[in-house]
Amino acid sequence: MTGTSKNSGKQKVYIKSGEDLFDGLRHPDPALRTAILKAVHKNPDTAMAYGKVNGRDLIDELLFLYQESRGSVDCLAYAYTLFGFNDARVTAFAEKAFYETDNTEIMLLAGTIIAKIPENKRKVLLCPAVWDAENPVRGRAAANLLADCRNLSADIKLRVAILSDHKVDLPEFNCETAQAWLAEMQGDYLRKARKAFLALGRHALKKMLDTWPVLSCELQQWLIYQLAENGIDGAGEKIKEIIEERIERLLPAALECYRILDIKDDNIILPLCDHNNPDIRSAGIKAIKTYMDLSDRVFTEESLKVRLAAMTHMAGFGGQKEADALAELLGDDSWRIRARAAKCLARMAPLSLPALKDAYNSDIENTRIAASQALHALGMKI
Repeated sequence: MTGTSKNSGKQKVYIKSGEDLFDGLRHPDPALRTAILKAVHKNPDTAMAYGKVNGRDLIDELLFLYQESRGSVDCLAYAYTLFGFNDARVTAFAEKAFYETDNTEIMLLAGTIIAKIPENKRKVLLCPAVWDAENPVRGRAAANLLADCRNLSADIKLRVAILSDHKVDLPEFNCETAQAWLAEMQGDYLRKARKAFLALGRHALKKMLDTWPVLSCELQQWLIYQLAENGIDGAGEKIKEIIEERIERLLPAALECYRILDIKDDNIILPLCDHNNPDIRSAGIKAIKTYMDLSDRVFTEESLKVRLAAMTHMAGFGGQKEADALAELLGDDSWRIRARAAKCLARMAPLSLPALKDAYNSDIENTRIAASQALHALGMKI
């Protein structure tokens, strides 16, 4: 066996014995060490045939050198060489290195060895890794190695399906799997879990509605959005229930969904337009589907977001009274209000044109600028 360095004048090291091989693995020239390791990896049986030195064979020596070099650039080279041997000690090393190393390449190389061990042993070894949220690379690698395993528990199968790069059948959402699904949808990989859940189809959303009492507030909000966006039976009833019962933590989401769905019962919404929480006030005004006189409120309301919501409502349902009020807001102190007023007045054209032209001739600079923006949006030369 010969190791040839490409970086040292093509210096060669001839291996004629185990002693030569072991000395070469410790050669001071890193290029020669690398060349020898490559030669060993290419011809592992030939290298092993040199036998033992002081009671240790080549695998023993490589395992020792790996431990001795941890944290150095040589560590990966020793690991790569070791993984070329078919030996129980290498399998044990791979199982240990998969969990202990911080080097992603070594971890993935260890995975190629672990993939060959029996399924039952692989499950015992790897299932803990898929729960390691602090090392997502290890968790994903473990999931890939478990993807073809049978008879996994519902929680493990679901986690594997969420993390794996391979196609894994998702467990259905039912009484037996609900706990696993809900844990994942509120856990470390909630976005992936929720995307996977939606892949189950509309029937899964309908079934999830039955678990409403045990859902977190955040997951309840997510669910009602999904129910509304997918037009699931029962969505309207659940949203009206939240609004009627004044479940404050869910009201903004419920009001948004009320706006999306074909629900026409503004009587349950109107009181919320005067709620003490500005988020709920603004959401209530956005949800109203019939005319509401807000021409005075846009001047008296303290909350910016409520004023903006009121202005949008006025543009959608209003007449000349609303156009005149919006034109007056072109001179407001807040640039957001001025910009929204310009946008709303452009939307209300041609009804708003007289008010816009008057505003364009105003002595107040902010009013003129905002009016010109609206007229420009309408394609009018000014």
